[in-house]
Amino acid sequence: SPDLAEQVLQYPLPTLRVGRQALAAHAHHEDVDVRITDLPDDAAVDVSQLRAEHIGRLISVSGLVRKVTKVCPNIRVARFKCARCPATITEPQDSLTLTEPMECYKEQEGCGRTAASTKFKLLAEESYTTDIQKIEIQENPEGLRGGTQPGRITAYLSNEITGRIQPGMRVTLNGILRMKIDDSKSKSTISETELEVNSFKLD
Repeated sequence: SPDLAEQVLQYPLPTLRVGRQALAAHAHHEDVDVRITDLPDDAAVDVSQLRAEHIGRLISVSGLVRKVTKVCPNIRVARFKCARCPATITEPQDSLTLTEPMECYKEQEGCGRTAASTKFKLLAEESYTTDIQKIEIQENPEGLRGGTQPGRITAYLSNEITGRIQPGMRVTLNGILRMKIDDSKSKSTISETELEVNSFKLD
């Protein structure tokens, strides 16, 4: 379906979320991912040409792998203990920055207090985690003009596609360009970007 393909490219987060829900219902298993491969040529973007218009879209970038971290656990559904009542609150995580509940939700048998009037303690061992790996890629040098510095970007792989990329490999990453949020720094309107990888191929 051309319309569905365009929807995936322009609005990948909600579209893939619906796809995961449909696949999970069909497979009778919650832990599933939808992987998109063979993106069209117009979805390919040079790392140095990434701009604000690409944020939130499904794109393809190619380059040389410079750095690879070990595979680590990543919290996808966090469990929190409310300090003011016995309730344990579940909060889905949609980014790499931990998000606490806005309140002790009454629909989860909580006391209804807002985050400003209570504290939440993360219950890491009760939270649902998946594997995650961070890599850094650099633009292929043969495509650069003389004296031009190659662009670099940090990318994150998850679940079954982790642990398969090594430094020195040439790869094409298909993923969603996200703004990197760093709460440890002073608030700024300027943000770096990172790639949430959906699939990849070795070049």
